[in-house]
Amino acid sequence: TFHASLMILVHIGEICATMQRYSLSLPVRYGQKIIDMRNFLAHQYIDIRPSLIAKTIFEDIPALERVIISEVE
Repeated sequence: TFHASLMILVHIGEICATMQRYSLSLPVRYGQKIIDMRNFLAHQYIDIRPSLIAKTIFEDIPALERVIISEVE
């Protein structure tokens, strides 16, 4: 489950990076931080702290979901 969660976070960062590359506006204030986290997870995996991943999954992802949903409505 932990490694699957990491992969999902990497994919979210990839989506943000792709949007940025094509000059599409990110519907989030911290788009670059999401991309930076993706880079960290993909390249510094030895230094990953499970507590940071848990915080991201349980706090940041629901906040991101709310922002995206409000942009669509």
